[in-house]
Amino acid sequence: MAFITGTVNSFDDLRTALLDGCTANGWTLAGNVLSKGTCFVAVAAAAADRLGVQGGTGIDDTNILTGAGPRAPMMYASQSGMAITWPATYRLHVLDDEVYLVLNYGVGFYQWLAFGSSPVVGLPGTGNWYGGTFDSVHIGGLPYIGPQNGGGYTNAGTITSCSAALFWQTSGWSPGYCVNSYVHHALTDTNDGWSGVDAIDVGAKSAASAIVTVNPLMSSQPNAFNGETCLLPIQPIIYVASSKTVMVATLQHSRYARIDNYAPQDILTLGEDRWCMYPWMAKNASARDGGRAVAHTGTLGWAIRYDGP
Repeated sequence: MAFITGTVNSFDDLRTALLDGCTANGWTLAGNVLSKGTCFVAVAAAAADRLGVQGGTGIDDTNILTGAGPRAPMMYASQSGMAITWPATYRLHVLDDEVYLVLNYGVGFYQWLAFGSSPVVGLPGTGNWYGGTFDSVHIGGLPYIGPQNGGGYTNAGTITSCSAALFWQTSGWSPGYCVNSYVHHALTDTNDGWSGVDAIDVGAKSAASAIVTVNPLMSSQPNAFNGETCLLPIQPIIYVASSKTVMVATLQHSRYARIDNYAPQDILTLGEDRWCMYPWMAKNASARDGGRAVAHTGTLGWAIRYDGP
């Protein structure tokens, strides 16, 4: 496991840091595809305003990703009210079969990319998963997030943004709504076996959501006794039939967290484990439950296992 941090002046610099950090710690690079075991993820050539990743199930003989997931979530530089300013600081957590890249800019703003493999026993698919702050299609709106729900949707042609959080999507009024994280479950042939871009209640092609598995625990944080947060597992599920669900992944090195009483990048020590606390995009203690189309994510955040100094 490794923790790497540094300063970058562009998405191209950030992409190089991601590739170098991964290949120095057990991942293989072929073309633009990083791989380890059964996990494959293409890291797109950086543009001036974005950097994205897309998971797959393999590569062909020309090193092109095969079995690709539906979309390529991204970091996005030009988000209204939360635009990236350079130079920025990156924080790269390379943890066994999971990778988390966090970008800190403008003092209190954050964006992220993440990918990994977390097989669930009996799942037909690989358990590969990936995500990013923004959906590659609907990138025009500010975050839409609450302690029990989130994710943008299409409403008479108006697009609201994603939740800006990993596997937090729950809302969707029509197909093709804003989804920024995916799992390869292979429960159907739809989307080459990946979770989908539809609302989470429309069958095995539905979007994968982990926040629904810990409702209403996010609303009851932090602990009223001592003000501490309880780290909650990130275990995305999909709906396969009416009132039936299947857990399609369990992430080993990240947890959902309330950060009311933590500053971004604080280190929480629990036994032998250390966790670095992050907001999903920006902490706002006075509007702690986030909201719709707001330039922050309240005190909703996450903890990534920390192997730094």
